[in-house]
Amino acid sequence: MLVEGPPPGTSDERIWEALLRELQWLFRQMNRKLRKTFSAVFLLFELKTIILCLRRKSIGGSNDIEMLLAHSLLAEPVLEALRRGSTVRATAARVTDTIAATANDFRQLESAYAEKGLKGFESRLTRLFLQHVLSKRLHPVIREFFVSFIDLRNIMLLYKQLRWEIKEGLVFVSGGSIELARLEQILAGENMADLDALVTGVTGLKTPTMASTEAAAETVLLSGMTRKLRKIARDNEGVGPILDYMWRIYIQARNLAVLYHGKDLGVETLERELIR
Repeated sequence: MLVEGPPPGTSDERIWEALLRELQWLFRQMNRKLRKTFSAVFLLFELKTIILCLRRKSIGGSNDIEMLLAHSLLAEPVLEALRRGSTVRATAARVTDTIAATANDFRQLESAYAEKGLKGFESRLTRLFLQHVLSKRLHPVIREFFVSFIDLRNIMLLYKQLRWEIKEGLVFVSGGSIELARLEQILAGENMADLDALVTGVTGLKTPTMASTEAAAETVLLSGMTRKLRKIARDNEGVGPILDYMWRIYIQARNLAVLYHGKDLGVETLERELIR
């Protein structure tokens, strides 16, 4: 495969803005029933919109923020919160207040930001969102997607703790197909081979690559998710192909980001980190 970098002028915000524009187009093609079916998936991707806006707020980038929000499907109160906050802390507080008004559990974001900054806010936001989503009624295909996504996230958290010996702040999300007790057991044993076996079982990929780099580990998991969603698309008319399409444009954005940030790396390294 020939690895080509993204076009000149690319940034994380421009890559994500292209994804949001495509998702906005897709949303507009849907009837009310389909919009409701896929609302949780749209919101999952929009979590990164929130984080990107907060990051830009920290270095002063109102134009980039407006570019992102122009195509965002976030509710108007959240959009206003992202626009109006004068600092990252103030904006994070506005976003927390807005979300917590409809789901009180998200009030935990206040302490997450106070203790761990934006990284802690992002981690807690994702965990709370996933737990909140699984408490709702979902189409079976959408529920299967979120269960698999939680597995992916939990395995990456396990990898980070084993690889980098991070012992605090990484909390597994309940609701995946992998029992939390098994994850805790592998963590306690501190055996990367057990993690490799877990990944092979989840993804069907035989090559044990989890002990290499974090990016390569994520690539294995995302590639496994991609294969699973392709099968779901074949087996479930209607919802399956749409979900697969949403995932594919997300993976395209992820690959562009890898090329953008890894433009100084060798071709072989980039090949290992791109998702097929």
